[in-house]
Order: sequence, then structure tokens, then C-alpha cells
Amino acid sequence: MSNRPDRTRVLFVGGAGHHFLRTTVERPEGGLFVADPDDPGAAESKAERLGFALFSGELEEAVETHKPDVANVGTVYGRAWAASERLLKLGIPVVSDKPVAATPEQLDRLRSAGGRLVTEFDWRADASLQVARQAVRDGRIGDVVLARAQKTYKLGRRPAWYADPDLYTSTMLWINAHGIDALRFVCGEMTPVFARQTNAASPSITPGEDHAVAIFTLPNGATAIAHADFARAAGHDTHGDDHLVVRGSTGELVVTRETCVLTTHDASPVALPLPELPTLGDQLLDAALRDETDMFATRETFATAELLLSTTQLSR
Repeated sequence: MSNRPDRTRVLFVGGAGHHFLRTTVERPEGGLFVADPDDPGAAESKAERLGFALFSGELEEAVETHKPDVANVGTVYGRAWAASERLLKLGIPVVSDKPVAATPEQLDRLRSAGGRLVTEFDWRADASLQVARQAVRDGRIGDVVLARAQKTYKLGRRPAWYADPDLYTSTMLWINAHGIDALRFVCGEMTPVFARQTNAASPSITPGEDHAVAIFTLPNGATAIAHADFARAAGHDTHGDDHLVVRGSTGELVVTRETCVLTTHDASPVALPLPELPTLGDQLLDAALRDETDMFATRETFATAELLLSTTQLSR
């Protein structure tokens, strides 16, 4: 039984992140944007595009004025933790884009702030990934042997602050985080053993990294690999290409954002049926207000954040 308000009021912070709760606001007056000092134009542009008002004062003033049920943090990446900490201390549940923290010290401060903090790992909301997770748990491909997650984007035009490590944080935490979280979600707990990220061909974001790779071991000795890049050729019709492949002792799963295909030693490829699920915004909102799901929850936020930080440390 959801305790969601009949008409949810959302405080949107910043303009650089995704703000997936935008789909849950039924009326324009139910959403209010607060500008990000490091990129004020982004919040102004997004607020105008979505039809929400823009607040020019401090975060605490916005909370007092808007009286939100929940906040959706999408600031310049390296500042998300600070906004979330302030909101949590005010008793406001937070849905934040990743990374929720870029250092162990920042993560400790978020834990100390208390309250509910949910990360916008949108891949988790896909029916295809949830079906893949269940197939692995049901043993439909036997024991996992090797898993691989890919995220690739066109570089396009990126804000100048991508070249500032304090603001951008890293490609491991911004993009490869999706694949790392998806691997953990589907295959279980992982231990990082190798990580590397660097810039090979993208001077416009240097020293921001244009690719990142991480390798993990699973408890049974299997290997998981996550890689991400800004090297997707501009000629492609789509901006990105996400997929996950899990190979096991008796079969394999190939997962895109729309499909989960199972192939075994005894049977040809078959697309597994996908259930109808609530929208991403609804899943995130329910988790922030109830925290009753293992898809999105505060405990999952901290567990994945710890894994990401330990992985990033290996790449330095």
C-alpha cells in the first residue's frame, strides 16, 4: 500500500542530471527547479522546457517555499552529494542521479545525514534486465562464467566542466557506473580486481576520460567486465548502445534495453516474455517514499556506491 501523496510535489535541483521524477508531477505547480551555481543555465533551460518554475534562492528557502514530498537531485555531478546531504538533513527523501558521492568521505556524510536516498540507475527499471536477473537466479544458464556490460555514447558537445575532475568526477562514476550496477544487479556481489580510465582521443574533455574499463570477480570465480566510452561513431542513428551479456555453463543471456534473449546448449534463441512494469519515475518515487523494493532502495544506493568508489580507486 503506497503512502504516496495524491499529488506529489517535487523539488528539482540543478539541470545537468536526468531528473526522472519529472514524469510523476501531474501539474506544473507541483514541480520547482533550483539552479545549480556551477551550471545555472542548465536548470533554467530545463525548467522552461518542462514548464516548471525556477527558484533563485537557497535550497533551504526552496524547501520552505515549495514544501516538497521528495527532491530530485541532478546537479553538476560532483556537487550532487552536497545537495543531497542538505536535503536529507531537512527530512526530504532524495532521488539522485549518479554518482551520489565521489569520495568515501562524501559517502560517509550522506550516511550520517540519515533518511532515504535512491539512485537513478535507470537500467534497473527495464523489464529486460529484471527478467535476466530472475533467469540467472533460476539457474536457466547454469553457473555464470563470464558477464559483460557495455555503455557507449557519442561524444557530441559536452559542457566545459567535463574537463574539471572535481565537477565531472570521472567516466567510471558517470557512465561506467550504469554497467557496473547492472552487472551487480543481475549477477550478485562482485569484487573489483582491475580498473582503468583515461582519455585517448577526446581533447575537448581532457582530462575527463573518454573511456573506462573495470574487471570484477564473482564469488564462484567467474569474471564480470564493464566498459564505457564516448567513442560511439557520430554516423549512428542512436546516441547510445547499451547491452549486457551473461554466459553460463549451460547457456547465455543477451540483454538490450528492450529484449532478453535466452540461448542454451539444448535450445535455439528465444526472447523471454517481458512483464508490464511501472514507469521508471513511478518506481523511483515509490522507493523514495516507501523504500520497500530491492530494485531501488537506500541500502542499494550505498552498496553500489561503495563498489563504485572501490573500483574507481583502482583506476588512479
